[in-house]
Amino acid sequence: MPRIRAGFFLSFLLLLPSTLYATTYYVATNGLDTNAGTIAAPFRTINQAQSPATAGDTIYVRGGIYNERFVIWESGTSSARLTIAAYPGEHAIIDGTGTSASTSLVSLGSDYVDFSGFEVRNSTDYGIVCWGCTNTRIVNNRVHSSKRGAIYVGDDTFGAAHDVLVAGNNVYNNVLENEARTWTSGWAQAISIHRGNNVTVRENVVYRNYSEGIAFIMTDNSVAAANELFDNWAVGIYLDNAQSVKVDGNLVYSTGNARYYRNSKPSFGIMMANEDYGSEANVSNGNHIINNVIVRQQWGLAFFVEDTGGMTNCYIANNTVYATDDISGTGTYMLFIEADAAHSGNLVENNIFARSSSSTVTMTNVTGTGVTYRNNFWTVNPGAPAYSSTTDAISTSAQFVNPGGVNAEDYRLLSTSAAINTGRTLTYVTNDYWRRARGTTYEMGAWTY
Repeated sequence: MPRIRAGFFLSFLLLLPSTLYATTYYVATNGLDTNAGTIAAPFRTINQAQSPATAGDTIYVRGGIYNERFVIWESGTSSARLTIAAYPGEHAIIDGTGTSASTSLVSLGSDYVDFSGFEVRNSTDYGIVCWGCTNTRIVNNRVHSSKRGAIYVGDDTFGAAHDVLVAGNNVYNNVLENEARTWTSGWAQAISIHRGNNVTVRENVVYRNYSEGIAFIMTDNSVAAANELFDNWAVGIYLDNAQSVKVDGNLVYSTGNARYYRNSKPSFGIMMANEDYGSEANVSNGNHIINNVIVRQQWGLAFFVEDTGGMTNCYIANNTVYATDDISGTGTYMLFIEADAAHSGNLVENNIFARSSSSTVTMTNVTGTGVTYRNNFWTVNPGAPAYSSTTDAISTSAQFVNPGGVNAEDYRLLSTSAAINTGRTLTYVTNDYWRRARGTTYEMGAWTY
């Protein structure tokens, strides 16, 4: 079963109204749009409820199925947010069955809005769209069975959508446009941040989508943290023309379900690339890929040149990458970095790259200059240029608690591991996968011993 990490930082209480003179409106399947919107006389549709709602108000939607498209342009303020939420303890469903083609079910085009607690299903386009939103929170929803993506945050203008939180959502069986798995390009993503700025995507469970799980495209200053992703068809987490994005403490894996294999192998784990967007090029710079646990992926960690050049000042550190004999043969790598003349100032350090004793997965495919490798742990010598005889550790076993499992806890280090106390002290990696402070001595990999 998908797991939300213990200590989930958002509770429904965050979304309750706090403004002194706020009004609460109610929607129920037995209501009427001519009603006053009180709990005793609720509206019938969510769209009707938003008509009188203003900053500081709350719209509570009672349990039941709402076969409608919901569009809101009304905004809250920093001190009086506008809340649209499923009524506490009840199951409110927004269902797109029967809606016209290419219709997103929930469209948020405003600021300081909270959208929480719904099941959003069967969209003929995207489940939830946050178009040009600022300071909006999309939390604790279940979004599935969308023809295109589940959650989209973006705009035509770079940075118009900013300071958005996407957290605690359960996202699965989306991008059904590619369910046959025959597309070669152009599909949507399960959670897509497109031309956004300062967007946080955290503690979501994203799985069994026919696409990338989480993608930051033409996006800056954003975070993907503490998410769990598995069996996503293309890439677990994808940074495309992204700058200053932190990917921190995520669990990415394959269960071995071949339906979500691409090219007869599991998807790529965490990947950066620069696809061609013409004059909008925003080539990879300043990204931090840290503290992630990546298991059974076709490529564990990767940079793919694609169209428009290399990466600069990107740091890949303290990740744990494990591959079993589930994936073997040509084209599977623990670490893949394609050469490009524009590479400069990049670091790959303190990572663990481990495979089972029976695995034939290739450790690396790395070429070219502009990337420094140091203080990494390998179960097989990867050769130059990735291996450093003065700083790296090589052992046939990394000494994990339960190698081959798909829980992050399986990759805790035993006391006998050569990865303990052999990492570099890094100012940009101060905590481990579980947000525990790293001490004065550093381990390689995602865990502090």
